[in-house]
Amino acid sequence: MKFWTLLFALLFTASLVRAEVLIGNKSFGPGPGYGVSSIFISEFKAFPNPTSTGSVTIEFNYQDEENLTIRVYNLIGKEILFERIGTSSGLYSKTIDLSDYPKGIYIIEVSNGTQKQTKRLSYI
Repeated sequence: MKFWTLLFALLFTASLVRAEVLIGNKSFGPGPGYGVSSIFISEFKAFPNPTSTGSVTIEFNYQDEENLTIRVYNLIGKEILFERIGTSSGLYSKTIDLSDYPKGIYIIEVSNGTQKQTKRLSYI
C-alpha cells in the first residue's frame, strides 16, 4: 500500500509542475512538445473521470490530417490498449471499456509521432 501511495503522490506532484514521469520504460508528461505553440489536438477529454464502471469516452479535436495513435497504459507502464487513427481531421470520439482490467489509475496518451498529450484516468 505504501508503494501505491508514493507512486500516486509522485504522479500528482508531476502533474502540478508539468514534469515528465518515467514508469518502467515509458515516459508520461508534457514531453518534448511541451511549450511549443503548435497544438496538434484540442479539447482533449476523458469522461466520466473518475469512472466506476470502466466505460470511458475519449474525445478531442484535431485540425491537421495526420496519423494519430491512442494508447492506454496502466501504472506500471504496460500498454493495455492501442489504436491507430487514419489521416483525417475533426472531432474524434470513442468509448473504451476498462472493466476487464483492475481498478486503478490509467494514462491515456494521444500522439502524432513527434508530440503527445496525456490524461490521467481513475477507475474506482
